[in-house]
Amino acid sequence: MSERRKGAVLAEHLGFSYGGPEGDAVLSDVSLDVAQGEFCAILGPNGSGKSTLMRLLGGLEKPVTGHVEFFGKPLASYSRNERARRIAYVPQTVSVDFSIAVRDLVMWGRSPHQGLWGAGSSVDREIVDEAMAFTSVSTLAARDARTLSGGERQRVFIAAAIAQEPSLLLLDEPTSALDPAHQIRVMDLLTRLKTERNMAVVTVLHDINLAAMAADRAVVLKRGRVAAIGPVSDALSRNILENVYECGFHEDRHPCIDVPRFTPVPGKNPMSN
Repeated sequence: MSERRKGAVLAEHLGFSYGGPEGDAVLSDVSLDVAQGEFCAILGPNGSGKSTLMRLLGGLEKPVTGHVEFFGKPLASYSRNERARRIAYVPQTVSVDFSIAVRDLVMWGRSPHQGLWGAGSSVDREIVDEAMAFTSVSTLAARDARTLSGGERQRVFIAAAIAQEPSLLLLDEPTSALDPAHQIRVMDLLTRLKTERNMAVVTVLHDINLAAMAADRAVVLKRGRVAAIGPVSDALSRNILENVYECGFHEDRHPCIDVPRFTPVPGKNPMSN
């Protein structure tokens, strides 16, 4: 990395393979940093290592090479409970196949702060109420979580993550199964979290234009390596995206807000030239 910034999470020279050092590399020499109160989007084609990188940042996997620091300390030095209190992770696929009220589901986010038999103190209940209000799911409190729509379910799980009171929020493709209206609501919610609660927010996205609209920084992966990193205005460009996705793009400006907009161009393969 050309600049070591003081931030919430710092990853340096990460390498990972599911077969250990002898396995095929999923990530190679990946470095990034995310400051407190910053929104970072991770982009790249399928199979480029995005979800694996998220799991490394959350301490759910251990890197084969390199290391991750969290607020200046090695992530490996934190206990599992310490990580759970300070890092919230919302995986790509979240389902509920048993009966549970939405409010009880959000209360699960308080588990790292409770004892073994913790049933939720008045403080826990107040934090859960605030998290549900912040994500606009208070009216769903008594609903069976199995009956929620995709957009409702995503906001409920983000509410549970907020209830953890984390410093770092990791989300793996939080908008992939949502319609455009719910995609915008989730992105607005994440923007509010980094602005109003000073959270570091890192999310995997497939939608390049959502990243351009909402993120402060972007990390673009190609075959497990960093192809571009930096402010969105630098990391997202037609040339970079064509190289990474191996298809053509048209770049212009969004007609309503001052951000770049990218449209795939059918039939154009810049890699065939």
